Amino acid sequence: CVVTGVQTCALPIYAGSKGIAVIGIWAPEEVRRERMISRGDDPAAVGERLRIDAEEFKTLHLMSDVWLRNMDLDVTAEMVSAYIFAKEKQV
Repeated sequence: CVVTGVQTCALPIYAGSKGIAVIGIWAPEEVRRERMISRGDDPAAVGERLRIDAEEFKTLHLMSDVWLRNMDLDVTAEMVSAYIFAKEKQV
């Protein structure tokens, strides 16, 4: 089960009562490029990865229940945690 390049095979077999929430996490291309280069990825491979990602994830925001901008990992983790906590309180 693939939706625009996103693996979603867990969806058909999930049987819980809480439902599923999709948390979209986005970072600007220049930030993602810098991160890949700084971890030692080949520059040509980085360019190809960014090109493929742009196509594969172009509609992710349409499938997401919440859309977060990831500029700082700690801040993003706090936002994800807060979102999950808030959703859990609604159940």
